[in-house]
Amino acid sequence: MKFKKYIGATLKEAMDQMKYELGENALIVGTRKVNQGGVFSFLKKDLLEITAGIEEDVIENVPNAGSESAQSFDAYLLSRLASEERTTEQFQPPPLSKPLQANGKNDAPLPMEKTKENDFRIRNNRNIASSPTVADYHSLKGELEDVKFTLREIVDQLKYSKMPSLPDQLRKTFVTLVGQDVSEQIAAHIVQTVYGQLSGEQLENKELVEQRLIAEMTKLIATSGGAEQKLNRTKIVIFVGPTGVGKTTTIAKLAAINKLFNGLNVALISADTYRIGAIEQLKTFAAIANIEMDVVYRPGEMQKAIKKHRGKDVVFIDTFGRGQREAKGLSQLRKFLDIAEPDEVHLVLSAAANEKTQIDICERFDLTKPNRLVFSKIDECVTFGSILNTAYKTGIPISYITIGQTVPEDIITADAKKIAMMIYRGVIYDV
Repeated sequence: MKFKKYIGATLKEAMDQMKYELGENALIVGTRKVNQGGVFSFLKKDLLEITAGIEEDVIENVPNAGSESAQSFDAYLLSRLASEERTTEQFQPPPLSKPLQANGKNDAPLPMEKTKENDFRIRNNRNIASSPTVADYHSLKGELEDVKFTLREIVDQLKYSKMPSLPDQLRKTFVTLVGQDVSEQIAAHIVQTVYGQLSGEQLENKELVEQRLIAEMTKLIATSGGAEQKLNRTKIVIFVGPTGVGKTTTIAKLAAINKLFNGLNVALISADTYRIGAIEQLKTFAAIANIEMDVVYRPGEMQKAIKKHRGKDVVFIDTFGRGQREAKGLSQLRKFLDIAEPDEVHLVLSAAANEKTQIDICERFDLTKPNRLVFSKIDECVTFGSILNTAYKTGIPISYITIGQTVPEDIITADAKKIAMMIYRGVIYDV
């Protein structure tokens, strides 16, 4: 048996070469991924190599066996079909082996008259006879698509399992980052930076590699102190974001912490008059915590409410949630903010949402001029990589993360190093 290897960007491409050169009887006896080489070859797309085998006596009958022609198997198949079509057009009934007898009992077939109708029927029958070749081809294409889909899923899982060009410990950290949903580009940047910092022996030190890795992640995470930072005047802090991300609960937590633990004089204003029960929820909390609260229904009422609380240290303002694609609602929200003239605008994002959704929300809420990010619902996440991705790509610092519904405990002031450790290790950090 003769064996030969074929390399292609996809399984189909490699099989096309095999079928063209070795014919339909060739068998695939093995497959493997081929790395393109280089220090950071894992960032390049892998190729697929197949090993094909065919019997020596069979390959001699394959017209293109051993050919180095760049013609694809598809083109070869089309040329065969065209050849069969030409053969069909020249078809002539074979001569009878013996003359017909008058009684009609002769077993020889009756000759067909060479008419346009019969010629069409002959050609059609001939095409039907050859159709298995075409059917086989389309069947093969369908099967290949199924195989490609399956392989794509497998490759996605094993894509970074073998990176011989990187030291083992560094390769493992890259796999961990990607597994935590840190984007490949950011993960590659971090790994490349660490790779340039450490020597050969140091790169085999797991503890040192992870320490440097977390240090580089920390540099990419901007944080900013929140409402607990007291000013010489009343600080206006507004929370905005889509519906259902936990703005009201977050405000309740911060109001309680700043009054009960930080000793600040705080007040609450609610502009969330669209959600049923939102005002009652905040009123109930304000009554329990003995915090003054006002409700505004129109932008024009905002200035009066803020003026009422000018003697306070911090005024927390809750706003109505709007989907990021509700342009009219966002425009209305902007009117409230223009009048309030806030010192801090915290955009609340659900950490459980995917990165694309988080980025889209940031872009569409940009008209509210957010200067802080709050990542809520950390306790609902499986991985935390999107926190790094979104914060890094938007350049907006993180102020808080929330880890549950309990007021006031389940909120933490953002710490870049702790967030980096949480992302890498996949464990929620504590205060």
